[in-house]
Amino acid sequence: LIDSKTQRVLRDKSSNKALFWDEADKKAKPYDECQQPALEGEYEVDGVKYRTAFEIYKEHIKDMTPEWAEEITTVPAATLRQVAEEFGTVALSGDTIEIEGKTFRHRPAAVDIFSGVSRHKHAILTTWSCLMLNLLVGAANSVGGLLGFAPRNHGWIEGNPQAGYDIGIWEDDGFIVGNSFFPGTPSNNYEDIRNNDYTPVDMTLAQLQPLSEDGHFVHVCQSDPERYGTTPIRGLFWYGCNPLKWWGNVDEQIKVFSELEFVVGCDISLNDTSYFTDIMIPEACYLERYDVLPQWYLNHRQPGGLNVPWIVEFWQPVVPAKDDAPGYMDIWGELVWRAGAESNAAFIGTLNAMYRLKEEYALPLDERLDPERFVDSVYKSFIDEEHGLDWFREHGIYTRPRTVDEVYIWDSESAGRIPFYWDFMLEAKEKVEAKVEELDIPWETDDYIPLPEWRPGVDFYAKDEAFDIFPIYYTNAQNTDSWSPQNPWINEINEDDGVTYCIEMNTATAQAKNLASGDTVRLTSMAGYTVEGKLVVTEGIHPECVSTVVGTWDSQSGKMEVARGKGVNIVNLIPGNTAERLDHVVSAFDQVVRAKVEKIS
Repeated sequence: LIDSKTQRVLRDKSSNKALFWDEADKKAKPYDECQQPALEGEYEVDGVKYRTAFEIYKEHIKDMTPEWAEEITTVPAATLRQVAEEFGTVALSGDTIEIEGKTFRHRPAAVDIFSGVSRHKHAILTTWSCLMLNLLVGAANSVGGLLGFAPRNHGWIEGNPQAGYDIGIWEDDGFIVGNSFFPGTPSNNYEDIRNNDYTPVDMTLAQLQPLSEDGHFVHVCQSDPERYGTTPIRGLFWYGCNPLKWWGNVDEQIKVFSELEFVVGCDISLNDTSYFTDIMIPEACYLERYDVLPQWYLNHRQPGGLNVPWIVEFWQPVVPAKDDAPGYMDIWGELVWRAGAESNAAFIGTLNAMYRLKEEYALPLDERLDPERFVDSVYKSFIDEEHGLDWFREHGIYTRPRTVDEVYIWDSESAGRIPFYWDFMLEAKEKVEAKVEELDIPWETDDYIPLPEWRPGVDFYAKDEAFDIFPIYYTNAQNTDSWSPQNPWINEINEDDGVTYCIEMNTATAQAKNLASGDTVRLTSMAGYTVEGKLVVTEGIHPECVSTVVGTWDSQSGKMEVARGKGVNIVNLIPGNTAERLDHVVSAFDQVVRAKVEKIS
């Protein structure tokens, strides 16, 4: 039940639990006492009328019709209706299935999203709108529905729960409390919103974004510290990446890096950022070093599913490191050791805790990190004495079958809910607004709303008709991020396919602009930034877009002989240090830009 004046959930005065209207007793009751909760309608409680959250949701979206969506997306309204009907039909509302003696909801339909939806202003609202479809048909955490990352793990061997993790329940609303992306530790956003101080402690401004796991505001704060009263960094240690190329326009980032007093980098290649680095530390690649838990809990490398076992991986050197380059554990171990006993003890203590090492396998705080001993300790802590470094050297991978309740957390007797109406967003808004007023800093809170909707990005609507193209990027099968072209085998594939290193444009759009495959074109964004590349005409791209693979290529480092000049750095078109381009709830960076296209040759 929702208070129409405040938009807040009506709560029991003694327990603070959310109140539902119970059709059985014709009265408002806490969620965990309600036998027959009303989904729709308006009900009187203590002389005041309250509507259900679902009733408000219906009102909220009534004008968001397929015709409305067609104007935004160019997807025909008839297609949208067809997909909606098919999705609702195949979801089999009300169906159940028996697995190993337990009854589960059966919803063989799911909507999932990733970065294509989330790398935009208002990303939280768009992402939420998509995932809400799973809630509407009951497909969240259902058999055949959307499971997401593994929610529960009893440990990697019977009798040893050291590697395990589990869901919890937020009692005020009965919501499931999950785990952080990694390393499988509890992560309670509801508790953070309720109890956090909201005072920023660093340039990520993370305390003002209780739903965020990304620190993207650091880019704005570094380039414009007066805006938020932050202290810019003077030195930087970058590791295994190419920061000049991963965040908007390169020239903007060059200015930021040029103003730093001291920069240390670590990578397997001397990339673009190396030119702005005072000291470079060479690193062994993954085939030349030890690595521990490369799939580490819930990240992208841990697939799920009832018939997919838990897979505990191990990396070890298969060839000697070139020029005896150290691995990352050697590097960090040496750095903190040279920093002194206090630093070393803090570092080793953090590793012992982060990797949940059992007391008998914990690393000594007064000794330098020994990578092989560390790897051995982790696997013995998580499995047993037998399954240490020597066992993994021989076998490589350890597996354990998953149990049903590690995959499907909701049988007919299990508690737990997923929020449909985000009352906690309003609580966060109230506290964030109070804090930024106290700090006298600018902050956007318009997206702190209880129900999702669509809102346009900064450059979605044209301010100049000449800028009529949306540049986008994607990843194909053989490439991963910005380092792929330096691999000679991958580069050969990229060069031979005639597409990967080019700019793709729709056939009809190219004809209208008198362009053809093989033309060299220049894209210019509304910010005045440009990129150039060879055009490929295709039916596989939307008429309003041009696309490239990966989007952060075109390395200019003379030390990357294979990758140099390959591909198009389309991200260069995006202003990267503008606060207005950031989602103020989850720090998503708005990559929607408009560009004009002109033929060079």
